[in-house]
Amino acid sequence: MRKLRCLPGLGVAVAGLMLSFIAHGQAPSSVSVGAPDTLPAVDGFNAKLDAVGGAWWDGSSSGFYGASGSFSLPLAHQWGVQLDAAVGSDNGVADIGGAGHLFWRDPAIGLLGAYGSYSGRVDSPGDNAVHMAGEGQYYWNRWIFTAAVGVEIVSSTASVPGWDSVQTRFFDSVTAAYYVTDNMQLWAGHRYAYGTNALALGLESAVALGGGRMASLFSDALFAEGGGKGVRGGVRIYFGQRDKTLIERHRQDDPPAAIQAGGCGYGFHRGSNGQCMINQPGRNATPAPNHPGCWRNERGELRCQ
Repeated sequence: MRKLRCLPGLGVAVAGLMLSFIAHGQAPSSVSVGAPDTLPAVDGFNAKLDAVGGAWWDGSSSGFYGASGSFSLPLAHQWGVQLDAAVGSDNGVADIGGAGHLFWRDPAIGLLGAYGSYSGRVDSPGDNAVHMAGEGQYYWNRWIFTAAVGVEIVSSTASVPGWDSVQTRFFDSVTAAYYVTDNMQLWAGHRYAYGTNALALGLESAVALGGGRMASLFSDALFAEGGGKGVRGGVRIYFGQRDKTLIERHRQDDPPAAIQAGGCGYGFHRGSNGQCMINQPGRNATPAPNHPGCWRNERGELRCQ
């Protein structure tokens, strides 16, 4: 299959557009989120917890499950911070991930900030990925436009001819989300990560629980170049200062977690925390003579670097 070209200009253009709107304070919105001079960047301490499961297909199948969470708090009236963490199992292999965000936000206009994230395997600390990016959001009517553009540093201990132990690349994530109702979100986006383009689609539907809590069901799917595809779904619980709709939480509480949704590409598979994990031979792996640079793991799955 012919390799798709990277679209770095797309992420840069969206980020620049959001910067322009924030600089000029032009943000038409029909959603009731309050006056810009009265709402803070983060509406007090809040958090969310996810339980997720799914599968990835890329020449062989890989099932995963796990849990993740985010915690946000205000630093100043228009500044906030968020911490993300995730843990899970990909076919019995434990993986972990985490991230930290620092951001400026006006809930009537948008968000501008930066984050750093880490993901890796518990049984092989030398196999990991680090992402550092600028991130932004623009709020318009019933839409939220989100972009992250940055660099990824991938380290591997696998000994495969022609494979660099450390690779540094550009990555981006661009998403447009529309709220069919105040408590139901549909979204679509482009991902370029680990040298691979992917289309991402998803939805989230929520119901208030009272006492500042909300529960939602969510699902997303990835369609990567080269034929890789994956799907996952789960339950999310929000904790906040007061009862809100889903769109209000997404604009006033915690921003999107930086745990990557995937688009893994050749040489990687998606782990339970949503991050792309590096393929490596591991214990009891056997050669795959008809597939150069590949092997079969102890479960008989074909993996390649």
